[in-house]
Amino acid sequence: MLAATYTSSASGNWNSSSTWSPSGVPTTGDIVNIGNHTVTVTANAACSSINSLSGTALAQLVINKGFSLIVSGNFSVRPSNIVNNNTYISGGGSLQVLNVIIGLDEMDNSYPTSTKLTTLYVDNVTLFKITGNIVSTTPVKGSLYNESRLRHRSGVIDLDGILSIPAVGSGPTALGYRTDNDNQGSPFIIFRNTNPTIPTDVQKGPNFTGGSVEFRSTATTNYTLPSLAYKDLILNSNRTFISGGSSTSIVSGGSMNLKLGVFSSSAANQMRLNDGATIYRSVGTFASGTNSRLRLATKSAQYNVVYEQNSIPTVINDLPAYYPGSTLLNSIKTVQVNSTNGVVLNTNTIVVENLIINVNCTISGTGRVSVTDVLDIPNGSTVNIADNFIYLTSNELKTARVATLLNGTVLKGKVMVERYLPNNQRSWRLLTAPVKGSTGNSVWENWQNNGTYTGLDHGVDLWGPDGTLTAEDTGSSLQVSSVGNGLTYINNSSYNLRKFDNTLGTWSYVTNTLSQPLFTASINQGFLLFASNSFLLSSNLEGVANTGSTQALLSASGTLNIGDVSYNNIGSNKFYLIGNPYASPIDFKSVLDEPENNGVNKIWVIDPTIGLGSYVAWDPIVGYSNAGTVFNGSTILQSGQAFFVRASSTTTSLTIKESHKSSAVANTTLNKFSSTKINASPALFRVILEKQVDDIYSNRDGCVAAFYDGGNNGLDINDGRKISNIGENLALFTNNFSLSIEHRASIVDNDFLTVRITDALVGINYKLKLYGTNFTYSGKAYLKDLFNGSKTELPLDGSIFEYIFQVTTDAKSVGNRFEVVFQQESSLKTADVVTTNFSVYPNPANSQDAIMVNLEEGKSSDSYLYKIYNTVGQLVCNGDFLIDNGVGSIKLDGKLGAGLYFIEIYNLKNSDRSTTKIIIK
Repeated sequence: MLAATYTSSASGNWNSSSTWSPSGVPTTGDIVNIGNHTVTVTANAACSSINSLSGTALAQLVINKGFSLIVSGNFSVRPSNIVNNNTYISGGGSLQVLNVIIGLDEMDNSYPTSTKLTTLYVDNVTLFKITGNIVSTTPVKGSLYNESRLRHRSGVIDLDGILSIPAVGSGPTALGYRTDNDNQGSPFIIFRNTNPTIPTDVQKGPNFTGGSVEFRSTATTNYTLPSLAYKDLILNSNRTFISGGSSTSIVSGGSMNLKLGVFSSSAANQMRLNDGATIYRSVGTFASGTNSRLRLATKSAQYNVVYEQNSIPTVINDLPAYYPGSTLLNSIKTVQVNSTNGVVLNTNTIVVENLIINVNCTISGTGRVSVTDVLDIPNGSTVNIADNFIYLTSNELKTARVATLLNGTVLKGKVMVERYLPNNQRSWRLLTAPVKGSTGNSVWENWQNNGTYTGLDHGVDLWGPDGTLTAEDTGSSLQVSSVGNGLTYINNSSYNLRKFDNTLGTWSYVTNTLSQPLFTASINQGFLLFASNSFLLSSNLEGVANTGSTQALLSASGTLNIGDVSYNNIGSNKFYLIGNPYASPIDFKSVLDEPENNGVNKIWVIDPTIGLGSYVAWDPIVGYSNAGTVFNGSTILQSGQAFFVRASSTTTSLTIKESHKSSAVANTTLNKFSSTKINASPALFRVILEKQVDDIYSNRDGCVAAFYDGGNNGLDINDGRKISNIGENLALFTNNFSLSIEHRASIVDNDFLTVRITDALVGINYKLKLYGTNFTYSGKAYLKDLFNGSKTELPLDGSIFEYIFQVTTDAKSVGNRFEVVFQQESSLKTADVVTTNFSVYPNPANSQDAIMVNLEEGKSSDSYLYKIYNTVGQLVCNGDFLIDNGVGSIKLDGKLGAGLYFIEIYNLKNSDRSTTKIIIK
């Protein structure tokens, strides 16, 4: 049969005779011309060639998914001097042709006679197979040109031949193959030719920034990559790929996938990685030598690495990327291991933000991976690692954490876990190391660097009055001479490391750090540490303590705690110390909210920024006992932090689960990170104790009372017992117990709180800060200083009242010194004036008078204080005066307006106080 030529006469299906002129259906040997129509292939079809006609404004070839069109010859898009010729291939099916020709078959200097565009759009084809070449020829005549372009927006082009983009004259830029188009999808082009002759100049060089490019030749000869920017570059030939010129790069968010072959480069022509690029490696490798490393496009760029499945362990020799003059310690954002044969890292150390291991595998070598953000094993895999191959690092910015892991996840091998301690001067902290193990587990081997001085900030110095460790200053470093008991000797000191017995509920000193386990084979342990200096820096090494303090970095090597962890025999009659078991923050509110943990309803932690370290309690109703704590508003405990719990009633257990982990990492104290805010509905009354040091008042302790229906004014399981600080203590005193948190019934008239001060220093200025929130009580609140007799109204609207006082040598100036009394106005007028063993005259008096005070009990010669209150209990003036022969004088000096007042006098000698009324005219 002779070949026929079919030209579209209407839009329609390929196999419909009404689509073509002459009527019929094109077949294997026929020539097809498509004009301004849409031709749809709905069944497998074939022809000898296809031409998109000159003068065609819009021609579309749609090959439906599941069907193919085979063209034995060329697919040509002809230029026009009349209109822009736009031709579209789409539909999700497959197309096979010999050559794709866009523009003229050859360069013609007589063409064009007007400037037009000739464009082939390739959209959404499963496979566009080109067994020959892509030729995109742009004729240029003077200032006229016919720009020929291939706009690849989605689908796969598989090219056996070359990419030829000739142009006559200088012409326009951005000719030929492009992936930076409008409505750009995810195109994929495969180059199979040994040398696909891809141009790189701005006029004819293709654009690969919007799609994937794969070099898949069967050749084994070297190939220099075109010096272009790539989005996703795939190297998939058993040959050496050489980076092109300095313009060879992977764009931001792009990738280079080294499936087969060897990647190499020279010092001048290294592949540039822009921020967010990802390197995939499977069988392919990097050539040895620093010149073959990848190079970052900017110093601040970060990139990712994924090790795909390989038949052997993948040797890591390409990390980190290079940048001139920079060590690039933080250039790798994420490393993923997807190969069941694992990876091997020898000699060098790499720093990564995230290490993600997705499969059962072994990770080995003599090198080290320092993780700065997250270690994750998301699929519950079993992973074997060389001991201390992985470091979970910590610094002033952040501490690496282990993500929430599935039950059944196994990580075999020791991990080095760091905990950075900021310089909070000389402070007590509750700390732990979140690992376990039976070897290498002493305090000495971990927190004291096994006796090696490695820098100003590494490790912590531990001391005691009988320390036998000796060390010397060599001039360039400090060196331990004799280990002894692991403690530095400091004259007249105590022990700065203490352990807690959860069975007995008692503290004891750590007197030998070589024999004291930091953790056991089954669990980590909590300790109380006075962290003032890093290793060997607490003294002059001759028994004299240094006064300064430093930050410190504590390290511990052991097996990570993975899976749920339970603590048993937690009693209601003593405290129980728990170290956060995970190398991760946990949300303790979610721990206490766990139904199986309902026997525990509050925790106690140390805030190292309060004094020398002050205990603060937390429960879900009032939040923190000390409203000034830096933990306020947070329910997060950090990695390395320990805390106390206590059973609500009978002995119980507590389980901390992987699901209780949090991503809220903060290093400013060991907590301070906002999490679940406590929006308590009860009326809360808070008291904070502050101490003046160098004219600055700083937080020392705090307590809180909650008033609500159903609360109990007696001592019960809801009340939070006070743990004594080393230093000043503030508490609410009920039933002979000091409380940090007191739960009470709703306020009634004449209700009161007893505020207890202990361990305060004589002659120092202290300040109480008192305030209430959520109060609906209609009466007034007053602060009574039972030592000096003053009584002052307190706000209940959330504003803070400050009361400055001093402690004297008199025992009554501490202890239960203060009361907060709640009274209705009617109660104030009657209850506060029942004692009238003195009189004043004149009464009524003028505001300018000096009123006389006459004792009714006879003569006396003592010093007195006086306070004058208005009818709502507000203090309006006060002072001191002398009683001589039973009579004294108080000068009003115009301080009082007309009205009724109450005068209270207080005998400084015997603490007697009396009150009476006075009227000012």
